[in-house]
Amino acid sequence: MARAGGKGKRDTTLEEMRAYDNGRYKSAIIRSTPQYFNMYHSIAPAKEALQCNDCHTATEGRLDFAQLGYSEAMIEELSEER
Repeated sequence: MARAGGKGKRDTTLEEMRAYDNGRYKSAIIRSTPQYFNMYHSIAPAKEALQCNDCHTATEGRLDFAQLGYSEAMIEELSEER
């Protein structure tokens, strides 16, 4: 868990979590859960609009599908020129 509102880059300790807001969270526990983010194909003004191949291409695309966790087969499918 990243330190919320803190200065510098370090993790928040369990003790800090439990002491926050005058001990309001004294039963806090550390838990990891998967996070999912939606990606929408939003509409930009015509002069700024991306074409499919701006993202879906094997070279110089805007998205790194491997870093996003896609399988090799899915990367190949997503990277096909459109």
